[in-house]
Amino acid sequence: MSVIKRPAEITGKETIAALIYGQPGMGKTTLACSAPSPVLFDFDGGVARIRDEHQVPTVQITSWEDALAALEEVKNDGGEFKTIVVDTASKMLDCIISNVCGTAQPQLKHWGIINAHFKSFLRSIRDCGKNVVFVAQRETEKDGENNRYVPQFRASNYKDVICDLDVCGYMEMVNIKGQEVRQITFNPSSRNEGKNTAEFAPAYIIPTLAPGQPNTFLTDRFREYVNMQREKAAKRQAMAKRVAELLDKFMPEIAAADDALSINTIVEAVSKEKPTGDARLRIAKAINQKAAELGLTYNKEAKLYE
Repeated sequence: MSVIKRPAEITGKETIAALIYGQPGMGKTTLACSAPSPVLFDFDGGVARIRDEHQVPTVQITSWEDALAALEEVKNDGGEFKTIVVDTASKMLDCIISNVCGTAQPQLKHWGIINAHFKSFLRSIRDCGKNVVFVAQRETEKDGENNRYVPQFRASNYKDVICDLDVCGYMEMVNIKGQEVRQITFNPSSRNEGKNTAEFAPAYIIPTLAPGQPNTFLTDRFREYVNMQREKAAKRQAMAKRVAELLDKFMPEIAAADDALSINTIVEAVSKEKPTGDARLRIAKAINQKAAELGLTYNKEAKLYE
């Protein structure tokens, strides 16, 4: 069996790895816990800052062994949880560093091991079909005369982390028509980090939750993403069916062609079907090979094989 997949055979990923960052007090943890069926891996003691009505099942983590044990439990939860929320990403990295280095500061030789732990953790989450949402504080970097707001990470680790994410969103207060509202921006800009391979809208106003209102902002976004992936898969399957129909129709005719007239008749019939993508390439290749076998050449002016 070939390991190479044609476009119609590619399956879409239906889980998301996200990072949400911003300054303190933005409600990042509450927003992260609006993801589908979450369990909170609380490295930072942040669960105490969530309103009682928005609390979710929580693991209060004090060591990397706690995190790995909790991850193993979630992997075997029978589908109860769909999202692991990590609060905060920097505290999780500190936990890994303590596991690798003890009380010493990490040296260059340690960072490969530290990053491998992080990647293994993220891969384990994805392998068991869960989403993951990391929460991070905001740091300010100078970019010439301007400030740039970035997630709080150790510099040696951040690039490796962001490469493994699907989404990175920056939360801040913005003034819209004289009213201060919270906004999350997923597209990168000169002033904030961003990543949006899930094709969310560039930015959203985050609603203020009324008492008793369900906390579903990310659940709604993730559902939109899953629906989009399924629609794309359906289109690919429809395209595959169309490709198969065209190949079944024309390949036997091409194989049976024995002169220029029959080849040109097939070319005309193919052009009326207007095949695209894989079907067009495979049919064109078969026609060219057959024409070569028959000793025919293509007259570009007449647009005929002779």
